[in-house]
Amino acid sequence: MFAERPGLNPSPSAIHFSLSRLDTPATAPYTLGFALKGKFLTVSAGNTSHLLKTGFVSTELKEEMPNHKSAEKRVRQNEKRRDINRGHRGKLRTGIKKLRAALDGGGEGDAQALLPATISLIDRAVQKGALHRNAAARYKSRLTARANQSAQK
Repeated sequence: MFAERPGLNPSPSAIHFSLSRLDTPATAPYTLGFALKGKFLTVSAGNTSHLLKTGFVSTELKEEMPNHKSAEKRVRQNEKRRDINRGHRGKLRTGIKKLRAALDGGGEGDAQALLPATISLIDRAVQKGALHRNAAARYKSRLTARANQSAQK
């Protein structure tokens, strides 16, 4: 690496330093989480040889501070509801995945046992507002049809 350049004979410590710099992890400790999120965007005028401007465009969501007491309360309520809704959707997805895994695995006894529990999870998600009732009907119909089909085999 250094031998290709004439007149450059580095010391062993310089070689060690350059090699250790190459082995730094991708998430180096000196970034401290302040890396910008975004992408570089180049604007051209129809022809790629005439580049007008290249700039950094942030893709982060900007959080605006509320100006009123009621808006601050609404932000707190929205965060709380978001966490609750994520929990309901997570339970629903987990239940559906378990039923689908039982259906794909061929254990019709497991699938028949999981079907009422999964339908109950779907109905509860509709009650909590985490799932639209038409989507729930579609899920229940398709899962029930698959469970019945696997039971007949």
